[in-house]
Formats: sequence, structure tokens, C-alpha cells
Amino acid sequence: MPDAPIHVWSAADIEVDLDTVGLKASPTNVYKSFTPKPKDPGIFVEGETPSEQVENLLSELKKKHIV
Repeated sequence: MPDAPIHVWSAADIEVDLDTVGLKASPTNVYKSFTPKPKDPGIFVEGETPSEQVENLLSELKKKHIV
């Protein structure tokens, strides 16, 4: 099946007021945006098998009184 033509429409083609679409028309104003800093570098769970890794993870969580 041959590719169908793709029609690209501009705002003028559909007679839309540019003040009613896009950033100008958005009711949201973002004051400040940031990426939060990581709290902890994390750990790698050691173990030869998934079961051993689970046991090691549970051991660490118990040491920290999380579980």
C-alpha cells in the first residue's frame, strides 16, 4: 500500500486566532521549575541469585527499621 499524502495545516489555513491556542492561551503560569536533588546515592544489592539479592535487601531494610 503506498503512503498516503500528509496534509499539514497552518493556523491561517483553519482560521484560528493565535491568542486562543498554545502558550498565550494557557491558563497555567509556571513561576519556577526545578529538578529535585537526589536524597541518597542508593545502593546496589549484592547476591548471586535473585533469592539471595532479596534476602540481602530485606536484611538491609531490617537494619534500618523499614520492615
